[in-house]
Amino acid sequence: MGCELRENTASNLGGGLFSGGDISLQNCLICENLPDWISRDWTDGTGNDFPVHCPNDCLGDFDSDYDVNVVDLLGLVGDWGACEIGYPCPGDFNDDGYVDVTDLLMVVGNWGPCE
Repeated sequence: MGCELRENTASNLGGGLFSGGDISLQNCLICENLPDWISRDWTDGTGNDFPVHCPNDCLGDFDSDYDVNVVDLLGLVGDWGACEIGYPCPGDFNDDGYVDVTDLLMVVGNWGPCE
């Protein structure tokens, strides 16, 4: 990847990037930024990846601390239901647009420290 914009938070716009001018991104990983991934105009220079979840070797790890535990379970329950289109949905581990029993089973099935 050329760059990574991951797991950033802003109070208003541009959780991942707030562009004040003409910007082009190429071969970038852009994931789990709140409230939005990129705010304002930008050019997609190809090769960019916008997965719902940032790559993580630990499926079910809601808070990316490499340990699946009660914190992840509570985060998943807090996201329960349909995901809002256009916004990251961290509890949707299988990327089907819903936080449901399938995602819950992923948390329970991967319980404990990540290897």
